[in-house]
Amino acid sequence: MALNTKSALTNSISGEYGLQDALRCGRLKFAGPEEPNEKEFQALIGVANAERRMERFNRGARRGGEVWALEKDGNLLTFDIEDVRGTIRKAVPFWPAQRYVEHVKSSLQCDAEVFRIGVIEWIDNTLTELRKRKLLVGKFWLPGKRTVVEAPLLVARGAAEGIAWNAKLEQPRIAPQMADEEYNRVLRKALRSNMGQGPKGDLP
Repeated sequence: MALNTKSALTNSISGEYGLQDALRCGRLKFAGPEEPNEKEFQALIGVANAERRMERFNRGARRGGEVWALEKDGNLLTFDIEDVRGTIRKAVPFWPAQRYVEHVKSSLQCDAEVFRIGVIEWIDNTLTELRKRKLLVGKFWLPGKRTVVEAPLLVARGAAEGIAWNAKLEQPRIAPQMADEEYNRVLRKALRSNMGQGPKGDLP
């Protein structure tokens, strides 16, 4: 089964979190592609820990502003992916950097093209379409390894909230009052906590 990448926007989750307005006024800027060095690449393609790969995926989407997928004839490809409980799920996999998806394409000898998606389009368009088609999201899938598989709406809201937090768009009455050093300490601690919906608590 394939997913058409040309579907129209039907809802704006990013708008709910103020991301579009922040982009327009320059308050939100993404760092751009975050390709791994050789050490990180070799470490992550060999790791069986699905949560660790998910953390890398989330970081790439929130900071870099892009995700990667495989497409053929304008359609994102779906695969049977084993989730963390060992259940096989029909899902569309996404990766945090081009090198990882190129690796999977080569491993599978897959007749498909590597496809970059801006994270705002991914949140508002791609994940909305996956939800309508009752498909799931595979975060940083590697063939033969268990992978975090989540519902598209959960992924979309978690990504939007994480981006808003990263850009200090969340908690507008609190975050600006915190010193940069204190804010960064809280942010690092929250991101390390591996909370899919973004950091909660630990604020004054």
